[in-house]
Amino acid sequence: MQEAPEIGQPEAGELEALVALLASALHNKPEQMREWVETVGVDNFRVARLGGRVVAGLGLVMMGQWFGGKSVPWRG
Repeated sequence: MQEAPEIGQPEAGELEALVALLASALHNKPEQMREWVETVGVDNFRVARLGGRVVAGLGLVMMGQWFGGKSVPWRG
């Protein structure tokens, strides 16, 4: 049976691993991804760990979509 990933907020020392994964996935420079992570806010990111190693990540970005003439908040 395969190990289930642990999901949570990035811990101290995991930011560089998250930035490296995001830069590779989004075809961007690590410096630009680090700036984007800081802009979105580290608290709005989640990482998946296998064996204590960061193997995936995602950012929760506040957005809005218009319905009936009103902006409805959501996260993308």
